[in-house]
Amino acid sequence: KSHPALLDGNTIQTYSTSDDGSVTKVLEVFSYYQPNQNSNAADRGTVLRFIQHTHATSSSPPMNASPQLPGMTFHPATFDSNSPQPAYCDHWVSNVVSRTQFLDTLEDTLGFAPKVDFNAGVVAAGESQIESTVTGNSSGLRTSDMNVALRDQSQVYLPINNALSEVGHVHGFIKEIGQGVQHTASRVNDLTRLVQRCNDYRQITGEIYTCLSHNRTPFAHRTARFVSFFLSHRLNALSVVVSVYGFVNEFVLFVLFACFRVNDLARLVPRCIYSCHFAGEGFTFLNIPRSYYGVLTPSQLTTCSGCNDEIVISETVAQAIMDACITSGIATSEGAVSLQLQPKDVEIALDPILLSLVPETNSVVEAYRSNKESIIRTILHSRYINLHNLLGNTLSPEQFVAVVQNRILVDVQGQDLLFQIFTGNILQEQTEHESPFLEFIQRVCACSISSSDDGVKVSDDINALSLVEGEGVEEEVNSCITEDDSMMKPGCGGFGIRNFLTLFLSIELSKSMADASRAKANNDHRGHALAQKAVQIFTEQLNESNPILTDIANAMYAEGLAQKELDDYYKEDERHEIILMQLGNAVSDAAKAKQGGNERLMECSTKYKILMRELRQRNAV
Repeated sequence: KSHPALLDGNTIQTYSTSDDGSVTKVLEVFSYYQPNQNSNAADRGTVLRFIQHTHATSSSPPMNASPQLPGMTFHPATFDSNSPQPAYCDHWVSNVVSRTQFLDTLEDTLGFAPKVDFNAGVVAAGESQIESTVTGNSSGLRTSDMNVALRDQSQVYLPINNALSEVGHVHGFIKEIGQGVQHTASRVNDLTRLVQRCNDYRQITGEIYTCLSHNRTPFAHRTARFVSFFLSHRLNALSVVVSVYGFVNEFVLFVLFACFRVNDLARLVPRCIYSCHFAGEGFTFLNIPRSYYGVLTPSQLTTCSGCNDEIVISETVAQAIMDACITSGIATSEGAVSLQLQPKDVEIALDPILLSLVPETNSVVEAYRSNKESIIRTILHSRYINLHNLLGNTLSPEQFVAVVQNRILVDVQGQDLLFQIFTGNILQEQTEHESPFLEFIQRVCACSISSSDDGVKVSDDINALSLVEGEGVEEEVNSCITEDDSMMKPGCGGFGIRNFLTLFLSIELSKSMADASRAKANNDHRGHALAQKAVQIFTEQLNESNPILTDIANAMYAEGLAQKELDDYYKEDERHEIILMQLGNAVSDAAKAKQGGNERLMECSTKYKILMRELRQRNAV
């Protein structure tokens, strides 16, 4: 009734099964309105399918099974010991012209409301600028069982993006493809292990294609094979919807709308790579600069923890150690230390350089010899120093290194952790074209984390970040038991507010890296230099914005907690004005901190917007 244009004459279709008397009802509606201002006509590019299935027999499948489509019967799946892990729908993201219009549609029809804690606001990468809001329902799930939380699909989140500039990924996506699904996110239980195996398979096989990104197979055939691949690999799809776009009758573009959630991401992605390899295709992931995780700087050495106070490591000595790391090859010129190093490897690399210096530099020799153990520890710690500053001792050093090695994004909301990774584009004819991509995430809820003197630490028996190699049958995850018997929150870990800009920047960064590679292959020296400069600008913006985003995320979380405490106190029979004032001040202080962070982020964004505009104008000359 509220939006009849989106129905476009469609009605609820009812299908009955004579065998068991079960009934399936299906309603398909268009997702968006046409991008024309104040348009009341449906954009026919993307379809939402609603399915209601009623089982009439006691042999019905479990509640967490996907709804059956008409003409299909439920059959329990069995897999051998090498089967991939299941994936479960977490969320999907739209790129649209009018974000507010889609938000209104979802509120009118489904009762969805914006989630203030997840509202990323205005985000910019160079000249590219977007707005984004996460909307959704309010799930009533209350559980302390991690298996239940992993499989639960009662919480629906729908992030929505719109472009504010005529450059960048979101603008290009809508211009080339139209409004539609930017990416789908699948939830798994072990992201680190999945991605590690994925990268191992790609390195072993030498496969470097982004999945379905080249021209050896007819486009429609590649699309069908892609869909078949996912449906045959134990991915519990909530729904698969395909939209068709015609371009001069030459080919059709299929926009895949499929949501998956798995319980062991590190076992799934390698299978994707391995299987796609034999078809000549495979996944790649977005480029995340090592500076996101941490690089070595001389200032870290001058303040190294555990160093001898009587023998100071001066800036000169620190620079000499830094130079030795670069000369020996254990660190790049940017300070990115090798992830394969053990303490003995660092000692073997540095001793011949630093202990054989001429007498005039004895201060370096003395400082290095006296503080060798602490210096080596500082060098190795630099590989994930930013993550450690964010998470404390939540992860072990080996787990931190595994996260960095696989370029996984990490965020924290209270004591909940969120791990994310994004593939390169899929379903594209040319690598420079826009297209959808996939996200895999792992949510580590607070009640799977135990307290320690050094902060929070992932429980060993949870296997949430297992680094065990090899494949096998799905392992059961223990129930969540805490002293206060607290329950896991639906969608624990939030939406990666800190990583939202990181994703946006990484998309632009990856495109610039691809531009640099193409220019180099074509002997276009000027184009290569300009693309490399763009890479540098995006990387610097990422480094400068990360701590600001952390402050914003912390303030948003604090504001949410303070507001909840204030709302709960209002429900008390007896209320004291002084407590109400204190709680109100806490909400106000957090809101001011968030606003201050937003203002600093806008200043940072404006700075790099100008730098990218100057670079673009230079390229146009």
